[in-house]
Amino acid sequence: MANFNLDLDKLNVNIHQFDDDEIQRMIEWLDECCSIEEKKERVLNSIGINLGDENIVGPLHYVIDTIPTNLTPLEKLRYVYISLGHLFSYDYRVIDDISYATNKVIDMDNCVGRYQTCIQISEIMAKVLNEIDGVEAKVIERKLPNVREEYGQNHVANEVRIKNEDSEYETYLFDLTLDLYLIQAGCRTLHFGYESGPNGNYDIIPQVDTDDIDSRINLLSDELYTDDIIKIIKNNISRYDMISTSSKELVDNRIKNMLPLVKTFPGYYEGKQYINMIFKELLQIKYKEFNLYSRNEEITNFKTVFLLDNGDYQKWIMYSNKIGLIATDENTVRNMLETDWETNSGTLKTMLFGEKEKVKRKVEKV
Repeated sequence: MANFNLDLDKLNVNIHQFDDDEIQRMIEWLDECCSIEEKKERVLNSIGINLGDENIVGPLHYVIDTIPTNLTPLEKLRYVYISLGHLFSYDYRVIDDISYATNKVIDMDNCVGRYQTCIQISEIMAKVLNEIDGVEAKVIERKLPNVREEYGQNHVANEVRIKNEDSEYETYLFDLTLDLYLIQAGCRTLHFGYESGPNGNYDIIPQVDTDDIDSRINLLSDELYTDDIIKIIKNNISRYDMISTSSKELVDNRIKNMLPLVKTFPGYYEGKQYINMIFKELLQIKYKEFNLYSRNEEITNFKTVFLLDNGDYQKWIMYSNKIGLIATDENTVRNMLETDWETNSGTLKTMLFGEKEKVKRKVEKV
């Protein structure tokens, strides 16, 4: 478990990007030196969620039964959205069997698995939101780039209507599936009423309003969004880059500064999305990534191996959603592939096994 141990004196915070209250909150939060994992656990415990549960019926009904009655309809929507966002993980079994994508949620009273696709997540979301007075929610299809359509359906999300203070309906687009990794990472969401749709059919909820709601109803326990911490660390990394004397030192310093933000996730897909996000923001070094998998009966485990390349210096690291980011090397990855792990990457196999792998691939083609 990584602790947030940054030296405050070395943080070069641009005060023009934040108001005084936000700056003070940053300092107080960082000064606690409390791990991000402990903070996440504190938030989850406050809404009755245990990440060890695979059958999430209990936490699901807890969310429904404990929606605060003193909230506005929009605040109730936000409470449900964030709470459900901690419950679900994307069902990666659809890679091998697309029938998982079209499974219907039959029994919300006895068994609901943690791993679902956009179809089941949106269906459950609609059922929960329709329990709230003044709210009408339904499942809709939406076209997204690079979404598979083999099962004859586009990506799905939720259309939600609520009455405003003037008793007029406002209609929003919610896409919880796309926000899962952001919610579980403690980031600001990007799909809670922030999109007007291709034809401009939907109203927009300003992000400043959701920030205010999150703070007011304690969805983040008064801590900073991970987005804000990324900005601070990015500034810190820039300072170290200026005094780095070699490619190795530059790469190692960036990884060292990035490590406090590495988290564990219930699902591999969300963890991988988050790691790619912080790599893009903080690492800023060319890298190749290779996905590994290991099957054990019905369970498939995933890991991602990264080869960082900064010209005259290369470094291997590995990510697992269960343990986070760890150092590795070429021999370790080779041994994994020679035992219980597999990869579909011919590039990685050739890199590790050389001419023997090239000959094997030619034979397989014949």
